[in-house]
Amino acid sequence: MVITAGLLTITRTFSASKNAVKRSAELAEVVLLAQNALWQYEAKGAIAPGQTQGDFPDESPYAWRVNAQAVQGRKLEIVDSEIFRARSSDESLCRIVTYLKEST
Repeated sequence: MVITAGLLTITRTFSASKNAVKRSAELAEVVLLAQNALWQYEAKGAIAPGQTQGDFPDESPYAWRVNAQAVQGRKLEIVDSEIFRARSSDESLCRIVTYLKEST
């Protein structure tokens, strides 16, 4: 009985560690994809107000969505970026909200 309880504890610990490593790898990939998706907007210096979305190349299982809103009285835009699984746009895996200065 004691051996069984010990084995179950070890198995559960290993499983939790394995899931944590898998989730960490997924988050690292998603953050890199988000960085690549936002780079095109940073290079231009502006994002058109409204929502834009698309898929990543190379048959990635993820898609992206960017929502930009102008801040009244300021030359800033609030940029809300999300990365999600292409088949389930309700579940956001990574969300970055930042400001982008309008180009002059």
